Amino acid sequence: MKYCKKCLYPDTKPQLEFNGDGICSACTNVKMKEEIDWDKKRKEFVQILEKYTDKDGKNYDCIIPVSGGKDSMYQTYVMKEEFGLNPLVINFHPLDQTDVGKKNLESLKKIGVDCIEFSPNPNVYQKLAKYGLTELGDFQWPEHIGIFTVPVQIAVKYKIPLIIWGENPQFEYGQPTDINKDT
Repeated sequence: MKYCKKCLYPDTKPQLEFNGDGICSACTNVKMKEEIDWDKKRKEFVQILEKYTDKDGKNYDCIIPVSGGKDSMYQTYVMKEEFGLNPLVINFHPLDQTDVGKKNLESLKKIGVDCIEFSPNPNVYQKLAKYGLTELGDFQWPEHIGIFTVPVQIAVKYKIPLIIWGENPQFEYGQPTDINKDT
């Protein structure tokens, strides 16, 4: 097994690449974020939101997948309070959700958002966790695939055309990317 010389991330992550100096693509992608024109990105984002916002307020404007962690909680708050969206939040319930995660989900409901909490079949979940651990080195693999599939299924079912993801894991965690900082 090979590890990144900068962050110690192992090479067991699918599609993680290492440069000639032994630095992983997650670490090299950090530099790219420093060169992004964030004001320009915000304007582009507002244009996207305007396109999908339900003007009469009867429907959900977007889906926001949430984990119960601080990042997705903040993201939901900003979408609702700063951008005025009516989001439907989706939580793929881990079998071992923390008390803090539960409390955070309850806090979201208190700011006035609806939340669908999907609880997986524990027998299937455990089989997937074992596979994830033995084949991928990641026992939380079922949570990763759950939070990326369940929101899409719900968006299709309820005809909600916009999903707001909190991060791009392919970029953040090292999958090769052709993201252009200017687009």
